[in-house]
Amino acid sequence: MMATGPRTDEGFRAVRTDGGFDGTGPSERRKRVDIRRFASLRLRRSRSETPDGGHAGKRPLPLRILRGLAGFAAAVTVASLLGNAATTPDERLEPESGKTVRVGDANVHYETWGTSGSPVVLLPGFAETTVAFSTTAPRLAAKGHVVYALDLSSVGYTRGGRPANLADQTRLVHDWAAKLGIEKPIVVGHSMGAAVAGNLGLVYPDSVGGVIFAGGDALNMDFGDGLPQWLATSTWMRSFYRIATRWTWIDQRFLAKSCGSDCTAFDGKAGAELTRKWMRPLTEGRTEEEMTRLIHDPWILHLTAAQIRSIKVPKGIIWGEEDSAEGLRNSRTNLGNPPERIIRGAGHQMMMAAPERFAASVHELSAAMCR
Repeated sequence: MMATGPRTDEGFRAVRTDGGFDGTGPSERRKRVDIRRFASLRLRRSRSETPDGGHAGKRPLPLRILRGLAGFAAAVTVASLLGNAATTPDERLEPESGKTVRVGDANVHYETWGTSGSPVVLLPGFAETTVAFSTTAPRLAAKGHVVYALDLSSVGYTRGGRPANLADQTRLVHDWAAKLGIEKPIVVGHSMGAAVAGNLGLVYPDSVGGVIFAGGDALNMDFGDGLPQWLATSTWMRSFYRIATRWTWIDQRFLAKSCGSDCTAFDGKAGAELTRKWMRPLTEGRTEEEMTRLIHDPWILHLTAAQIRSIKVPKGIIWGEEDSAEGLRNSRTNLGNPPERIIRGAGHQMMMAAPERFAASVHELSAAMCR
């Protein structure tokens, strides 16, 4: 075996200019191949290096991040546009149950249960319809009442009216009751519906037998300034809204959580069907447009504390034990600590969590008001 020693200049001179070799062994030939690779690598690096030692062909990291984000945003926008085009909603959907009556410039959708007894009118809250009372209303009718529930003009199957105007909504309910010949009903307002119920007692005291605040204190809420209009009306927000209102799996769990720890109304297949009915009006094209405006310029029907204290008709409170404690305190204070019923194991949707106990609560409070 040939002895090896440190690499010297003699080893480099062994490469002939005509490309041949000087007859040395395999070890020397491998050395010359390594030299060629090293020289080629140095040449490539010298061409790409800038005077300050950087690399001309490689963009700075911040620029690469911006390019990546821009590409992602473009992909999401294209997907959103295609998805929205494929899921264009019907402008209006027909109700699956109930009746409609013309009142002024509005077509009011409502449902009834029972044929005899004292009248009770149920008003839904924000993003609710008569479906919210579909399980408790038959139980209330069985206790000796004629029960009515109607959609306000904000969300649901009632067409016309001015959704963001409390006076208009109140007048609509009053005129609807008058047209149907409903005399001095007990009016139960759930959540935002409490503001309409309270205003009925305030503006039309001779037309109602009493008002019940159910899970709503009728006060204003601070929503902030809302989203910028460009974002609220963007294709991304429209896609988000459609996913949120059409993905039953998500909606079912959200409603179950707001219903309370004892709630089983939204469980299983029956719960999925109830969720579908609950969310269906929110998938209308007109409602989608209204919600877009609401995201930019938020509002909720409300009274002031002074107005609530001025209500003179009989009053009552029904509240879910797991619902807002602050709202309950506000209702007690402003209504003057009227008779109340607290439903254990129930959250905001107490009429779904405990339909029998809710019906019993309305029956007991209304009986006291009618004495």
